[in-house]
Amino acid sequence: MNNKEKLINHLKRKIEHKEANISVLFSAFNYEPIISYEIDQVFSSASIIKVPIMLAVLEEVNSNKLSLNDYIYVKKEDILEDTECFKEAKKYCLYDLVEKMITKSDNTATNILIDLLTKERINEYIKVELKLKKTVLNRKMLDFDSLKKGIDNLTTQKDMYEIFRKIFSNEILNDKLIELAKEILLKQESKDQLNKHFNKKARFYHKTGELDYLNHDVGVLEIAENFYYLGIFLSETKEIEGDKKFASELGKDIGEYLSIK
Repeated sequence: MNNKEKLINHLKRKIEHKEANISVLFSAFNYEPIISYEIDQVFSSASIIKVPIMLAVLEEVNSNKLSLNDYIYVKKEDILEDTECFKEAKKYCLYDLVEKMITKSDNTATNILIDLLTKERINEYIKVELKLKKTVLNRKMLDFDSLKKGIDNLTTQKDMYEIFRKIFSNEILNDKLIELAKEILLKQESKDQLNKHFNKKARFYHKTGELDYLNHDVGVLEIAENFYYLGIFLSETKEIEGDKKFASELGKDIGEYLSIK
């Protein structure tokens, strides 16, 4: 049994015995997946919905409807209590809003961008230009009233794979904006899930998401000029904070296989 077969068997056992809803995909682009589990299952997206929101904003820049140097006025009532980035009402640069939405997962920045583009335009971009079948933006961040009514943002592992494949094959936007998107994803500050045990040889362009009993981490792993999509969704976990330990252990196993632990 070679190392790849050992990894597949080990991860399959680990995934199948996990008491939670789980979806995992580990694959080089345009090749047979190394691990593929429940990739069509629809999950609450949590903050990973911010990746297609970022791309929708950048498409508006690409079509000259917006500029990254535009300033957007953020009102005091728009500033959410969980923010670490916004302390007062003033104008903020569009680039800074996009960057904070991804790297710090800032919900205030996200809601400002949703208002700027509208949910309708973002969903049109997701459906028509990204050609995703099961990803939809239905509510703003921290809109728990909608969540209680069953209104939520949704996606699948397969759709997230398609998003990152399009980014890394330069199928969308333009070269400059694609590089900007990659740069922002690489600066993601959350490092307690899949990439917790990766060493400095690995570059992980990714986005995490968390809600009660849920944690996700999806992105592209670059190692020695090879690129792999790596994503995990976990929901209905035993603990309210999700199960980041499971995600980090899965990342560690894959890191050992790729010699980047």
